Amino acid sequence: MNKKYKVLIADDNKLNLQLFSDLLSIKGVDVVEVSEGDKVIETAMKEKPDLIITDIRLGQVSGIKLVRDIKNTKNISDIPIISITAYVTEQDKHALHSLGCTDYLSKPVSMNDFYAVIGKYIEL
Repeated sequence: MNKKYKVLIADDNKLNLQLFSDLLSIKGVDVVEVSEGDKVIETAMKEKPDLIITDIRLGQVSGIKLVRDIKNTKNISDIPIISITAYVTEQDKHALHSLGCTDYLSKPVSMNDFYAVIGKYIEL
């Protein structure tokens, strides 16, 4: 890996946040963690990550609204977004894709699937 990539991970479940962070850190990726949905946009604007990985449900914040807000925010709208959740309907998947979510992983996430999807957007 020539470039040092930065990934913002947003999940209100501390164990998931730690797992995804560890999986990326061992591959040499800089990780920025956010556990509150209302902090994602502010953090993304400050940190300028190469990729955003977000749970669909972040406490009181809807992942669908979050994706829409990111895609409507200047300076971060072009960052790829991968949503990860166990609680998503086909309607949610369609809505996320139509709003600009670039990919989706279903929990429980296997390491192979995680790396395969993440590897489409950053070099691991």
